[in-house]
Amino acid sequence: MAEVQLFNWTSQVFGIIGVAAGKISVSALLLGIIRQTELRWQRVYLWTITLASAIALSCSILTFSQCSPPKRLWDQRVDGNCINPLVMSGFGTFTGSFNTFADASLALIPITIFWSLQNKTAERIQLSIVFALNILTSICSGIKTQYLAELANREDLTWATFDIFA
Repeated sequence: MAEVQLFNWTSQVFGIIGVAAGKISVSALLLGIIRQTELRWQRVYLWTITLASAIALSCSILTFSQCSPPKRLWDQRVDGNCINPLVMSGFGTFTGSFNTFADASLALIPITIFWSLQNKTAERIQLSIVFALNILTSICSGIKTQYLAELANREDLTWATFDIFA
């Protein structure tokens, strides 16, 4: 059981970092596109989306530092202390909410960028539609965020996190 819980907690870290990496890559792409333009507020906003990396990193660190020694997190036989599980649940919900907001904004902000470029109208429409589909990611992220409260459930972590992974 301890090994299963170790894999569960470890996979959560990869999920947290992976979600942030997606937002950062979209922001980097858009920043590259508007590098030579006068779109100042969009540039500043896209740089703030890179906060996702700091939030994801801090959430990942909290994941494994919530118990002392860290092994206590996945192996209940180890003596040690853990912080209140509601702290991790709350920070996980905050991280999920920020990611949901970032996904929604990354569906809308590109439209303001593409319409100010000197491309053909058909190209601007196509690019806007492709990036607007990111709203689906935002919807899925919002659904997933509601399940992050289950991170406080330590009775059966494998079942408690099933909805998060599914």
